Amino acid sequence: QYLSPSTRKKQKAHIAANIVWIIRRSDPPGRFLKMDESTGMWHEIGDKAAFRKTAQALLEKEYSSKQLMGSQINPPPTPTIPAAGAPVKTPNDNDVLSGRGGAVNGHPGNKHYRTIVNSMKAQYLSPSTRKKQKAHIAANIVWTIRRSDPPGRF
Repeated sequence: QYLSPSTRKKQKAHIAANIVWIIRRSDPPGRFLKMDESTGMWHEIGDKAAFRKTAQALLEKEYSSKQLMGSQINPPPTPTIPAAGAPVKTPNDNDVLSGRGGAVNGHPGNKHYRTIVNSMKAQYLSPSTRKKQKAHIAANIVWTIRRSDPPGRF
């Protein structure tokens, strides 16, 4: 649906916003972080930038879901997440960073996030997928990142 030529810009925005909304309202809540170059600390980017990042992820090349199968079997570790809005000094390899360019795109957590999103994209965008199912798909993306070892943050 998202990639369909008949899907209007406003519909695409709603799809991306729905994914961000589900990630932010997960337990624990997901965050989208960007580095402040002057301090070296990571800060929440806000909804508008998170919508753009999610829309971009929906447009990127799809990967095989087989790449994720091994990591989905183990039980999740207990996530340790800073309070909402608290800066992160050093992101771990499972954190999802926000920003532009090779450093952010090449970050292991971002690569893993894009792989997960792409593996679930066809199911999420299927016309037969209901709104509640889409919420579960987005929540599964967050859960997969959060149960990484060490736990990933957004």
